[in-house]
Amino acid sequence: MRINDTYSNLQNSFSIQDAHPVFRSWGYNDADLRRWFTRSTPQMKETAGLYLREVEAIVAKVEKFFDANLIGELVLIPSMGEIDGFARYDRGNHTVMLGIDFPDANLDYLRALTAHELSHVYRDHSPSVWGFLKKPLKEISREEYLEASTGREHLVSEGLATLTSQHIYPEVNPHDHHYYAPEEMDWCLANHSKIDQALIACLESQEPDPWRFYRNGVVAHGSPSRTHYYWAAQKIAEWIKKTPGMTLIQAHTLAAEDVRAF
Repeated sequence: MRINDTYSNLQNSFSIQDAHPVFRSWGYNDADLRRWFTRSTPQMKETAGLYLREVEAIVAKVEKFFDANLIGELVLIPSMGEIDGFARYDRGNHTVMLGIDFPDANLDYLRALTAHELSHVYRDHSPSVWGFLKKPLKEISREEYLEASTGREHLVSEGLATLTSQHIYPEVNPHDHHYYAPEEMDWCLANHSKIDQALIACLESQEPDPWRFYRNGVVAHGSPSRTHYYWAAQKIAEWIKKTPGMTLIQAHTLAAEDVRAF
């Protein structure tokens, strides 16, 4: 996968014209860049520097796990305080935007985040995943991709991505794989049955909407956001373990309806 370090260029120039087209489309300007880099803490700059020195090895590790050269571009950007990881699919190609100076992130967080986002890249380039659209991957536009991303597909994709980062970086703390503070991870572990009941009820509803679980407090008072990541990863891991011959990599190649985890 190509690595495009626009972070360093923007840190030096403060010019939005030096940014990747996707970043430019988000509405930031030169003054925003200058303010961001001026206010960045030493810890944020240090984390970005550590990641820049390791990113090639991280991508190589993920590609070795999948035994594949991943298709697309990993674009390293300033987080602007709100962008950590974002995989953008369009016509058979992924552009992964990674905010490498995200506040409070550390190198372990960015390792897990990279593996997570690159899992999406591998999955979306498996022909069976989008085979029901009856057209070549390179002809599937971003609009079609988003329209075809059902609630079940979302759960399968995010569950597999979470499991992938855990598998590749088992030494990283579980809360970093779920993008939680430690106490948020503790809440999920202590309230697994509540999460299970909430997600099952969601999938059994007439209009399954797991995206609402990005919000805090959806499961119960005190529940963190993204509880569906935790739940989907748990369910898929159980399904892989009890399914003869199934592996994490093989599960990435299946259409969502063939992942019988929930």
